[in-house]
Amino acid sequence: MDISIIVCTHNRAKTLKETLLSFSQLKWHKGTSYELLVVDNNSGDNTKAVVAKFARENPNIRYVVEDKVGLSHARNRGILETQGNIAAFVDDDIAFDECWGQAILQAFKDYELASCVGGKNIPVFLEGSPEWKIDDVAGFYGDTRFGETPKFIEFPEYPFGLNMACKREVFSKVGLFSIDLGRYGGSLLSGEEAEFFYRVNMAGLKVFYTPHAVIHHRIPAERTKARWIIRR
Repeated sequence: MDISIIVCTHNRAKTLKETLLSFSQLKWHKGTSYELLVVDNNSGDNTKAVVAKFARENPNIRYVVEDKVGLSHARNRGILETQGNIAAFVDDDIAFDECWGQAILQAFKDYELASCVGGKNIPVFLEGSPEWKIDDVAGFYGDTRFGETPKFIEFPEYPFGLNMACKREVFSKVGLFSIDLGRYGGSLLSGEEAEFFYRVNMAGLKVFYTPHAVIHHRIPAERTKARWIIRR
């Protein structure tokens, strides 16, 4: 299989529904084999039913449960469950550009030294912009400011978890995501992506950025408030 897309989710069936709808509209080159794996991180809402509905219409969608709460636990379960040569990660509150999948695979094809690839993330504020200048807090919304030119990037620059992909052998070389870091339950603290890509760079592996793999990140009103930023 060419690529497996991993979506980890916890009690966000409503936003996940929009993400799955967007996945169904992706364009792929003829002959591309792909799947989307939803990792349900012990949700208590109707996540399973939402995924089941889309899976009936699209056999490329699969569903698994990870009972250990925590984003790193969920991502690691996804890595172990998927079948693709490339493991890609997106969040459960995004919309794909229709050519996203083609762009990710093309980057790996054109830049053979790339072990991981990150794309361009565009925040979409659903109810108006934040109470402050977006440039000051762009990273909290996954807004990549790496420019419009494809390029290799090095730590401390690294892809954000809502739009990143790695060759499967990367995880054999550097390990999985640290379960001591990452979001857990109601906590918004992160750090697992930075720590992972630090290990990637220390192993001598290359990370590539392509502005052509575009993700639109939907930002609800509550995430534009100061109290949300403080919790991050």
